[in-house]
Amino acid sequence: MVIRSITIFLAFVLAGLVLFENQTDADTGIFPYLMLAFLLPMFVYDFWRRRKAS
Repeated sequence: MVIRSITIFLAFVLAGLVLFENQTDADTGIFPYLMLAFLLPMFVYDFWRRRKAS
C-alpha cells in the first residue's frame, strides 16, 4: 500500500513539473528524468505484486 501511495504521489509531482516546464519555459533540468527513473520501477513492482496476489 505504501508503494502505491508513493507511486501516485510521484506521478502527480512529475505531471506538475512537466506542466510547469511547458507553461513557463523554465528548465527543470534532470529532475523529471530522475523522477521517472524512480517511478517506473515502483509502478512495475506494484503491478507485479497485485498480479501475484490475485
